[in-house]
Amino acid sequence: MEHTGKAGIGVAIRDHSGSVLLSAWKVIFGAGSAEEVEAQACKEGLALAAKWTPRPTILESDCSTVIGYLVKPKSQRTNYSFVIQEALEATRRLPSHPG
Repeated sequence: MEHTGKAGIGVAIRDHSGSVLLSAWKVIFGAGSAEEVEAQACKEGLALAAKWTPRPTILESDCSTVIGYLVKPKSQRTNYSFVIQEALEATRRLPSHPG
């Protein structure tokens, strides 16, 4: 990715017991950083969960920076802020947690 901007992302959506409900992968072109690739993965996972799973969702990522931007989107000024905004749009389509 460092020289080409090409990277791969993978998403696994699991149920409460850890069984895979859905998985997907995608090639990303033109990525500027590993954090941008992680933001793309989060966006794709949230969009897939919103479309295919009727249950509340928990997002897991090993990139605390991207998670921080999703929690406090106004705190970031990155080249990939549009990806964060698209991920947040997907969260609005997710079912809410009961109670």
